[in-house]
Amino acid sequence: MPVAEELVRLRGVDVTPCTECGACTDVCPVVSRMDVPPADLMTQAKQGAGEDLLAHASPWVCTDCRRCSEVCPVGIDVARAMEGLRLLAHATGQAPSQNTMVRFHELFLKEVAERGRLHELSLIWRLRHLIPDWRGKLAFVMLLLGKRKLPLRIGSPGQWPGPQVLAAEAGSQEPAEGEGC
Repeated sequence: MPVAEELVRLRGVDVTPCTECGACTDVCPVVSRMDVPPADLMTQAKQGAGEDLLAHASPWVCTDCRRCSEVCPVGIDVARAMEGLRLLAHATGQAPSQNTMVRFHELFLKEVAERGRLHELSLIWRLRHLIPDWRGKLAFVMLLLGKRKLPLRIGSPGQWPGPQVLAAEAGSQEPAEGEGC
């Protein structure tokens, strides 16, 4: 199935209106690190590219800053399309050979899923085996901790209400304790 159809199905992003203007590429802060610029990915998808499009590393380099989506003259959510490309690549086993990027992506999502939010220090610990010269970077982490730029603790997942409790509370008409007029 063409990637463009999958992007519509998975993320609701239609790349067919792309005018190939290159505005998305012009504002991308990490385009120099990409193997294929965002505009070329959108063009290839628009022209009916298949799964071969998923082998590129560019979607994994994307920082999801959303600048590309903001400047697109025809309103294509390019950042969401890049997310769709990552999901498709992962689902089809076509994630790039740069396993570090893929592993970072997986560990980041696992951290958020387990804690309900990101805890930077815990993510750094999870990433330690991916970081070259980990022990040399430890001094920098300690410096950030000393300057209170990294929080030491975060509430455990059991301490945040979770979606079920929030949904139940949203249905109640009673104000929570401390709320009111």
